[in-house]
Amino acid sequence: MLFRKSIIFLSTTTLALGLMLLSWNSMAHNHDHKGHKHKGHKHKGHSHKGHSHKGHKHKGHSHNHKSHSHSFMNAYDAVRIAFAADSLSKAKQASKQVLAQASKFSKGTLGKKIIAAAKKIRKSKGIEAARLAFGQLSKAVIAHIKSHPKHAHGVQVFSCPMAKGYKKWLQVRGKMANPYMGKKMLMCGSRSKL
Repeated sequence: MLFRKSIIFLSTTTLALGLMLLSWNSMAHNHDHKGHKHKGHKHKGHSHKGHSHKGHKHKGHSHNHKSHSHSFMNAYDAVRIAFAADSLSKAKQASKQVLAQASKFSKGTLGKKIIAAAKKIRKSKGIEAARLAFGQLSKAVIAHIKSHPKHAHGVQVFSCPMAKGYKKWLQVRGKMANPYMGKKMLMCGSRSKL
C-alpha cells in the first residue's frame, strides 16, 4: 500500500512537473515566436521600406525625367506658337523657359546646341534671324528625341519645303501652324518623320 501511494505521489509529482515544464516551454516558445515575429516584422519592414524606397526613387526618377521632358517640350512649343503668330517678343520670352528647362532635358553636345539656339533666339534683332535660330533649336531637339524615343510620346513632326534653313519642327498640341512662315503661310507644310 505504501508502495502504491509512493508511485501515485511520484506520478502526480511527475505529472505536475511535466505540466510546469510544458507550460514554461510554451511560454518560452511564445516569447521566441513573438521575438521571431518581431524580428521578422523588422526585417520585413526594413526590406519593404528599402524596396519601397528604391521603388519610390526609381519611379520618382522616371517620373521626374518624364516631367522634365514634358516641361521642356511645352516650353519649346510656346516658342513655336509665338513664331507662328509672328511675335518675336513672345518667342524671346518663351525661349527663357527653354533655357531654364534645357539642362534638365538634355545633356552633352545636344544640350549645348539646344542652349546655344535658345540664346540666339533671345539675342536676335529680327524675326527672320530668330526663325533661323529656331530651326537650329528644332534640329537639336529632334536629334535628342531620336536618341531618346520615349520623349517622342505625343509629339508631332512637321516639315515645310519653303522654310529657310532647317525645315522641320515639332508640335505637342494643336493643328499644324508653321513657325517658319508665320501668318502669311501658316498651313504650309505636312506631317513628317523624325
